[in-house]
Amino acid sequence: TRSSYYMSFVFGVVEQAAGHDYDVTLITAGQRRPRPPRVDGLILGDPLGGDPVVESLMATKLPTVSCERFPGDRQADGVIWSRHEEMLGELLDHLRSAGSARPALIVAGDESDWAAGVHRGYLAWCAAHGVEPLVRRVSFDATGDEVRAAARDLLDATPMDALVCGPAGA
Repeated sequence: TRSSYYMSFVFGVVEQAAGHDYDVTLITAGQRRPRPPRVDGLILGDPLGGDPVVESLMATKLPTVSCERFPGDRQADGVIWSRHEEMLGELLDHLRSAGSARPALIVAGDESDWAAGVHRGYLAWCAAHGVEPLVRRVSFDATGDEVRAAARDLLDATPMDALVCGPAGA
Protein backbone atom coordinates (compact mmCIF):
# COMPACT_ATOMS: atom_id res chain seq x y z
CA THR A 1 0.00 0.00 0.00
CA ARG A 2 2.97 2.36 0.29
CA SER A 3 3.89 1.94 -3.38
CA SER A 4 2.02 4.19 -5.79
CA TYR A 5 3.02 1.83 -8.64
CA TYR A 6 1.28 -1.16 -7.07
CA MET A 7 -1.74 0.85 -6.00
CA SER A 8 -2.13 2.14 -9.58
CA PHE A 9 -1.75 -1.41 -10.84
CA VAL A 10 -4.47 -2.72 -8.49
CA PHE A 11 -6.89 0.09 -9.29
CA GLY A 12 -6.24 -0.42 -13.01
CA VAL A 13 -7.09 -4.12 -12.68
CA VAL A 14 -10.27 -3.31 -10.74
CA GLU A 15 -11.35 -0.68 -13.28
CA GLN A 16 -10.76 -2.91 -16.29
CA ALA A 17 -12.43 -5.93 -14.65
CA ALA A 18 -15.51 -3.85 -13.77
CA GLY A 19 -15.70 -2.68 -17.38
CA HIS A 20 -16.01 -6.33 -18.41
CA ASP A 21 -18.51 -7.23 -15.63
CA TYR A 22 -15.95 -9.07 -13.46
CA ASP A 23 -15.38 -8.72 -9.74
CA VAL A 24 -11.93 -8.58 -8.14
CA THR A 25 -10.98 -10.21 -4.86
CA LEU A 26 -7.78 -8.86 -3.35
CA ILE A 27 -5.54 -11.37 -1.60
CA THR A 28 -2.61 -9.67 0.11
CA ALA A 29 0.79 -11.12 0.86
CA GLY A 30 1.08 -13.28 3.92
CA GLN A 31 -2.48 -14.61 3.87
CA ARG A 32 -2.08 -18.38 4.02
CA ARG A 33 -5.29 -20.21 3.25
CA PRO A 34 -6.29 -23.80 4.01
CA ARG A 35 -8.12 -23.95 0.66
CA PRO A 36 -7.67 -22.40 -2.78
CA PRO A 37 -9.37 -19.02 -3.22
CA ARG A 38 -12.88 -19.12 -4.72
CA VAL A 39 -12.01 -17.22 -7.88
CA ASP A 40 -11.89 -17.89 -11.62
CA GLY A 41 -8.27 -16.84 -12.01
CA LEU A 42 -5.34 -15.01 -10.48
CA ILE A 43 -3.38 -11.86 -11.29
CA LEU A 44 -0.08 -11.74 -9.43
CA GLY A 45 1.81 -8.44 -9.20
CA ASP A 46 5.58 -9.06 -9.33
CA PRO A 47 5.49 -12.39 -7.45
CA LEU A 48 8.56 -13.11 -5.32
CA GLY A 49 10.47 -16.36 -5.59
CA GLY A 50 10.39 -18.30 -2.34
CA ASP A 51 7.10 -16.72 -1.20
CA PRO A 52 5.04 -19.64 0.20
CA VAL A 53 1.74 -17.85 -0.45
CA VAL A 54 2.60 -17.34 -4.13
CA GLU A 55 3.81 -20.95 -4.36
CA SER A 56 0.48 -22.20 -2.95
CA LEU A 57 -1.53 -19.93 -5.28
CA MET A 58 0.47 -21.11 -8.31
CA ALA A 59 -0.17 -24.72 -7.27
CA THR A 60 -3.98 -24.28 -7.45
CA LYS A 61 -3.94 -24.71 -11.25
CA LEU A 62 -6.17 -21.64 -11.58
CA PRO A 63 -5.49 -19.58 -14.73
CA THR A 64 -2.81 -17.11 -13.74
CA VAL A 65 -1.36 -13.91 -15.17
CA SER A 66 1.64 -12.32 -13.52
CA CYS A 67 3.04 -8.84 -13.76
CA GLU A 68 6.67 -9.88 -14.38
CA ARG A 69 7.87 -13.48 -14.47
CA PHE A 70 7.61 -15.62 -11.33
CA PRO A 71 11.15 -16.74 -10.48
CA GLY A 72 9.91 -19.94 -8.83
CA ASP A 73 9.37 -23.41 -10.27
CA ARG A 74 5.87 -22.80 -11.63
CA GLN A 75 5.02 -20.34 -14.37
CA ALA A 76 1.93 -18.26 -14.98
CA ASP A 77 -0.24 -18.84 -18.05
CA GLY A 78 0.46 -15.29 -19.13
CA VAL A 79 3.12 -12.74 -18.21
CA ILE A 80 2.99 -8.97 -18.58
CA TRP A 81 6.62 -7.94 -18.98
CA SER A 82 8.13 -4.55 -18.57
CA ARG A 83 11.40 -3.63 -20.25
CA HIS A 84 13.34 -2.89 -17.07
CA GLU A 85 16.77 -3.82 -18.46
CA GLU A 86 16.36 -1.64 -21.53
CA MET A 87 14.87 1.28 -19.61
CA LEU A 88 17.63 1.22 -17.02
CA GLY A 89 20.14 1.38 -19.89
CA GLU A 90 18.34 4.46 -21.23
CA LEU A 91 18.40 6.06 -17.79
CA LEU A 92 22.12 5.38 -17.42
CA ASP A 93 22.76 6.74 -20.95
CA HIS A 94 20.91 9.91 -19.93
CA LEU A 95 23.01 10.22 -16.77
CA ARG A 96 26.16 9.66 -18.84
CA SER A 97 25.15 12.40 -21.30
CA ALA A 98 24.72 14.72 -18.29
CA GLY A 99 28.30 13.98 -17.19
CA SER A 100 28.04 10.90 -14.98
CA ALA A 101 30.95 8.49 -15.39
CA ARG A 102 30.50 6.36 -12.28
CA PRO A 103 26.85 5.60 -11.46
CA ALA A 104 25.93 3.31 -8.57
CA LEU A 105 22.81 1.19 -7.99
CA ILE A 106 20.73 0.23 -4.99
CA VAL A 107 18.49 -2.68 -5.91
CA ALA A 108 16.41 -5.39 -4.25
CA GLY A 109 17.50 -9.02 -4.44
CA ASP A 110 16.88 -11.23 -7.44
CA GLU A 111 13.82 -12.93 -5.88
CA SER A 112 11.82 -10.40 -7.88
CA ASP A 113 11.89 -10.45 -11.69
CA TRP A 114 11.71 -6.65 -11.63
CA ALA A 115 14.78 -6.32 -9.40
CA ALA A 116 16.68 -8.99 -11.32
CA GLY A 117 15.96 -7.15 -14.58
CA VAL A 118 17.12 -3.82 -13.15
CA HIS A 119 20.29 -5.49 -11.84
CA ARG A 120 20.99 -7.23 -15.19
CA GLY A 121 20.42 -3.97 -17.05
CA TYR A 122 22.87 -2.14 -14.79
CA LEU A 123 25.54 -4.83 -15.09
CA ALA A 124 25.14 -4.97 -18.89
CA TRP A 125 25.42 -1.19 -19.17
CA CYS A 126 28.53 -1.16 -16.96
CA ALA A 127 30.14 -3.92 -19.04
CA ALA A 128 29.34 -2.11 -22.31
CA HIS A 129 30.86 1.15 -21.00
CA GLY A 130 33.85 -0.27 -19.12
CA VAL A 131 32.50 0.88 -15.76
CA GLU A 132 33.11 -1.09 -12.56
CA PRO A 133 29.69 -1.91 -11.05
CA LEU A 134 28.86 -0.31 -7.70
CA VAL A 135 25.86 -2.16 -6.27
CA ARG A 136 24.23 -2.47 -2.88
CA ARG A 137 21.31 -4.83 -2.34
CA VAL A 138 18.43 -4.32 0.04
CA SER A 139 15.30 -6.35 0.73
CA PHE A 140 12.41 -6.15 -1.76
CA ASP A 141 10.28 -4.21 0.72
CA ALA A 142 13.16 -2.14 2.09
CA THR A 143 12.30 0.73 4.38
CA GLY A 144 13.60 4.21 3.81
CA ASP A 145 16.14 3.61 6.59
CA GLU A 146 17.51 0.51 4.84
CA VAL A 147 17.84 2.38 1.55
CA ARG A 148 19.53 5.32 3.29
CA ALA A 149 21.98 2.93 4.97
CA ALA A 150 22.85 1.36 1.60
CA ALA A 151 23.31 4.83 0.09
CA ARG A 152 25.53 5.90 2.99
CA ASP A 153 27.60 2.74 2.56
CA LEU A 154 28.09 3.49 -1.15
CA LEU A 155 28.94 7.14 -0.50
CA ASP A 156 31.47 6.21 2.19
CA ALA A 157 33.06 3.33 0.28
CA THR A 158 33.80 4.57 -3.20
CA PRO A 159 33.70 7.60 -5.46
CA MET A 160 30.53 7.85 -7.52
CA ASP A 161 28.68 10.63 -9.31
CA ALA A 162 25.14 9.29 -9.68
CA LEU A 163 22.93 6.98 -7.66
CA VAL A 164 20.00 4.99 -9.02
CA CYS A 165 17.66 3.69 -6.27
CA GLY A 166 15.20 1.01 -7.31
CA PRO A 167 13.33 -0.19 -4.21
CA ALA A 168 9.95 1.26 -3.28
CA GLY A 169 11.47 2.47 0.01
CA ALA A 170 13.77 4.79 -1.96
